Amino acid sequence: MFNRFRKDPNYLMKYHLTVAMVLFCFNAVILYFSPPQWPILLWYLPAILLMTSTELKTVMLAVAYAWTVSFVRADYSYQSALAVLLAVLLTCPLSSWIHSPSHGSMRPRWLNRPLGEFIGLVQLTGFPDWTILHVFHHQHPDDAKLDPHPPLQKNYWEFAFGMRAHIGNCFMRHYFKYFGESPLSIKRVGYFLKAAKFNMLMKVCFWYFVFGPQNFTFFFTTSILLKMLHYAWFNYATHKIDKNGDYMIKNLDHSFYRLINLIASGLYYHGNHHTNPHFHNPKNIPVKNPAPAKSA
Repeated sequence: MFNRFRKDPNYLMKYHLTVAMVLFCFNAVILYFSPPQWPILLWYLPAILLMTSTELKTVMLAVAYAWTVSFVRADYSYQSALAVLLAVLLTCPLSSWIHSPSHGSMRPRWLNRPLGEFIGLVQLTGFPDWTILHVFHHQHPDDAKLDPHPPLQKNYWEFAFGMRAHIGNCFMRHYFKYFGESPLSIKRVGYFLKAAKFNMLMKVCFWYFVFGPQNFTFFFTTSILLKMLHYAWFNYATHKIDKNGDYMIKNLDHSFYRLINLIASGLYYHGNHHTNPHFHNPKNIPVKNPAPAKSA
């Protein structure tokens, strides 16, 4: 995927258009054989549209709106709200199950792409996008301009709310490095972003049709919000500045991190992961010392 991205300036645009059209067909089939209750769909339409955003504040608004609508509906049941627990339990394992396929770490090897694509569908991300950005992260850990998500000197909430903007800026720098900064390149990036937005809309609609309004609200929208908060926390907590001003990539296995490592294949052994990224469970890598990154 990364090599195709470097060679084809339209690779990501074509990927998102292809997936979006496949999902468009799936959604059309669902609508034909099992049409939704249109008045209810209209009530949830603002949440569906807001969920296509990559901004944390907008997704928070979408979740708050969907929860409000669901709570006041006559068919609300506390049993539906139990889906929140499932969303909480799956947040970290899903992060691990898309992380490992981006490195080809799952066995058998043929499983990596379909698993990555499925988790991308669940988490509203393109698997190639995720993989490409993750390659940038490994190439330039904690670089202020070339790492998609360096914590720098920010507190957690500053980092979380600014993470998507920094990822976008980082992507543009790398894209221009490969294809040059020109009006044509800028136009191509715009086409890619529009295709990605359309793809995300198709994904959100798909899950609304599959889950129905209650599970869409309490499981799906909650899982997306938790995913965003967790990705921000994961990158914030595992990359720290030591007393000498150097960034260190840390292994975390104390308190609740121990439980996460148990259910998510050693996800927070991030220092080990940077030492050898081709292990599904980095806890099993013999190197236990944090991996040094670049100086601040």
